[in-house]
Amino acid sequence: MEYFRDPKNQIRADFALHAGKLLDRYDKISRSFSAEEQYEATLCICVLQSLLTNCCELFQEMKNANREIWKKPIHDVPSRFGLKRSFVETDTFSEHTTYDEFITHLRNALSHPTYSKKPQDHFSTGYISLQNQTGLIAKFIFIDSPWVSRGKIRNNVSNKNKDTVDTRLKEFKRDNPGCGELEVKSLDGKYKIFKGTEPFTPIFKAIISIDDLKKLAKELANYLAQPTEEGWDGKSINRLVG
Repeated sequence: MEYFRDPKNQIRADFALHAGKLLDRYDKISRSFSAEEQYEATLCICVLQSLLTNCCELFQEMKNANREIWKKPIHDVPSRFGLKRSFVETDTFSEHTTYDEFITHLRNALSHPTYSKKPQDHFSTGYISLQNQTGLIAKFIFIDSPWVSRGKIRNNVSNKNKDTVDTRLKEFKRDNPGCGELEVKSLDGKYKIFKGTEPFTPIFKAIISIDDLKKLAKELANYLAQPTEEGWDGKSINRLVG
C-alpha cells in the first residue's frame, strides 16, 4: 500500500500523529474517571472529523494507482483501517461499498449535517448518538443523503424541467459509477430519478459503536502519520499510533 508522498503532507502527518496519540492517551488516563467525567465520544468525534477531512483531501491528491487499496470493497475479514462491512446498514450509492466511499460518506455526515424542526419525509445528512442503559453514548448513526435538504427532496432531482434532472443524474452517475441503472421519468407532474419502477434517492447509513469509532480514528491517524518517520520509504505502514 503506497501513501502519497509530498512535502505538504508533513503538516497533515504531524497533526494525525498528535491526534491519534491524544485519543490513545485519553483512553489510558480516563479509566479512573467517573461516568460524568467521560468525554470520549466528544473527543472521538472531534478528532475523527478532522482526520476524515484530511483523508478525503488526500484522496483528491492521490494518483489512481496509489488509491488502489482504498477502491476495494469493504469486508469484515480482513478488517482494514478499522472499517467493517457490518457497519453499513444502507448504501444505495453503490452495490459494493469501497473504503474511500465509506470514508467520504462518514466525512459528509460529520461535516455537512442538515436538520429540520419539522417532521422529515426523508433522512437528512448528519449524525445522532445512541445511549446505553446507563445514559452514556454507546453508538452513533451516520447518514449521508445529498439529495435531501432539511427533510425535503432537492429541486434539482425533482423538477418540472427534465433537463435539470437529467443534468443531476449525469453528475451522479459520473461520481458514483456503481449506482446501477438509473433513469429519469415523469411522476405527479415532475421529473424524477428512478431505479427500476421506484423513485430513487441515494442514502448511506452506518451504525458504529464508540469503541469501533476510536479504532477507526486511530487507524486513520496511523495511516496519515507515516511521513513523520525519518527515512520512510513511502510504502510501508508502520505502527505509530495505538
